[in-house]
Amino acid sequence: MKKLIIIAAVIVLGVAAWAGATLYVGNSARDYYFGNLEKYGRFGPIAIKNRSYMKSFFDARAETVLNITVPAGKDEESGELLTESVQMVFEHRIQHGPFVSGRGPNGNLSLAPAAALIETRLAGIESTEAKLAALLDTIPELREAVAIARVSYDGETQSLLTVPGFNKQVKETELGWGGLTVAGVYHPVAGTMVGSLDMPQLTIRGEDGLITWDGASADFDLVEALPMLYVGTTNVTYRGLEADMPVKDKPERQAFSMAGIDMTSTSRFDGAMLHYDQGITFNGLTVDGETFGPLELEMEAKNLDGQVLSAFQQQMLDFYASDAFNDPEQLAAQLLPMYSELMIGLLPGEPEMKIRRFHLTTPMGVADGSFNLRVSALPAEAVEQLRQNPLAALQYVQYLDSALDLVADETLVRSALSATMESQVKNQIEQARQANPELEIDESQLAQMVEQQLNMQLEMLVAQNFIERDGNRLKSHATFSDGELMVNGNPLPLLQGGVQ
Repeated sequence: MKKLIIIAAVIVLGVAAWAGATLYVGNSARDYYFGNLEKYGRFGPIAIKNRSYMKSFFDARAETVLNITVPAGKDEESGELLTESVQMVFEHRIQHGPFVSGRGPNGNLSLAPAAALIETRLAGIESTEAKLAALLDTIPELREAVAIARVSYDGETQSLLTVPGFNKQVKETELGWGGLTVAGVYHPVAGTMVGSLDMPQLTIRGEDGLITWDGASADFDLVEALPMLYVGTTNVTYRGLEADMPVKDKPERQAFSMAGIDMTSTSRFDGAMLHYDQGITFNGLTVDGETFGPLELEMEAKNLDGQVLSAFQQQMLDFYASDAFNDPEQLAAQLLPMYSELMIGLLPGEPEMKIRRFHLTTPMGVADGSFNLRVSALPAEAVEQLRQNPLAALQYVQYLDSALDLVADETLVRSALSATMESQVKNQIEQARQANPELEIDESQLAQMVEQQLNMQLEMLVAQNFIERDGNRLKSHATFSDGELMVNGNPLPLLQGGVQ
C-alpha cells in the first residue's frame, strides 16, 4: 500500500511538473515571439506587427502582418509624400515544450525536448493593387510554402524555409520556377549563424521572348565578433542566364547569355581590427556571338576598427527603425553625417584597401590592373578637426598613400575612347555648320576625323608620360605619397612639391 502511495505521488508530481513546465515554456515561447517583434518589427519600408495571438495549454496560434510601404510620389496640392503598401499575412502554429512533436527543420518526425516548434505559412496578401491581392489565387502553390523553426532551451534556432516550384500560364506568359530553399542555424550564446540558400531555374516565356535563369545559391558560416558585426565566410553564385528578345522596330531578334557570377567573402576579427577579403568573377556575357569577360576582381580591406563598425551597424539598425527612412530629405540629412563619422572613425586604425587583381577580357582586347590605398596614422587633433569640418581633409593628404597600375591592349583603349571622341567630333561639326550650313560630312569622313583625333590624343598622353607603350599594350603606373603625385616615375606638375 505504501509503495502504491509513493508511485501515485510520483505520478502526480510528474504530471504537475509537466504541467508547470508546459505553462512556463508556453509563456517563454510567447515572450520569444513578441520579443522578436519588438526587436525586428521595423526595418526601413518593412514593418512587422502582431494581429492575433491565441494560446492554449500545449500550443498557440498567431497571425503576423508584414507591411511593405513604398513611395508613390507627392500630392500635387499639399506636397506631402504619398505611399502605397502591401500587407502579407502569416499564420503561425507554435508548439511549446517541454517536448514538441512534429516534422522539424531536418524533415524528420520526432518527439524531442525543445522550447518551441514554430510552423509558419503565408495566409493572404492584402493590397489595393488587384493583381497582388489575387496572387495566391493565381499561384496557389505559394500557400504550400512553409517555414519551420525549432527553438532549443539554450536559444539555438534551427530553421528551414521551403517554397515549392510551379509552372503557370498567366495570360500570354508562361512562368516556371523551381522554388526556393533556405536553411539556417542560429546560436545566440555562441553568436554563430550557419546557413544556405538554393533557388533553382526560373523561366519566363512569352510573345516578347524567352528568359531562362538557372537560379542562384549561397552559403554562409558567420560568428558575431562584436554586437551587430559578423565575420566568417560567405559564398554566392548567380548561375547562367540566357535570353532571346525582339529588337524594337526591327524584324530580327537579339540573343544574349550570361555565364554566371561567383562571389566569395572571407573576414576575420583579431580582437581590435576587422580584415576582409573578397573575390568576384563575372564569367562572361555573350551578345551577338561576342563574349565580354571574364571579369575577375580580388579585393582586400585591412585594419578596419571593429568597435567603430559595430557602433555604425547599430546606428543603421536604429535609423531603419525610424520614420526618417521614408522621408527622402531626412534620408540624406541623416545618412551623410553617419557615413562621414564612420569614415573619420576608421582613420586612426590606419585602414588599407586594395584591389589586388583586376582582369578583363573583351573582343577588343585585355586589361589588367591593381590599386592600393592606405591611410597612415593621423594625429588625434587631425581626427577631431575632421569631425568639426570634413573639408579639412585636404590639409592631411600627406597621410594618404596610394598606387595604381593599369595595363591594357591598345585596341581596347581605342575602342573605349572612340565613342567619346566621335561625340566630340560630331559637336565640332555642328558648330562648324553654324558658320557654313552647306558643310557635308559623310560616314567615312567622320570615321577618318575620329581616328585622327584619337591618334593625336594618344600620342599627346604618351608624350606627356601619362601612358607608356609596351609593344601593343599601353600601361601606366601612378603613386601618391607624402602629398606628391607621380605618374610613370615623374611628378605631376600641378602637385609637385607636395601639398602643404
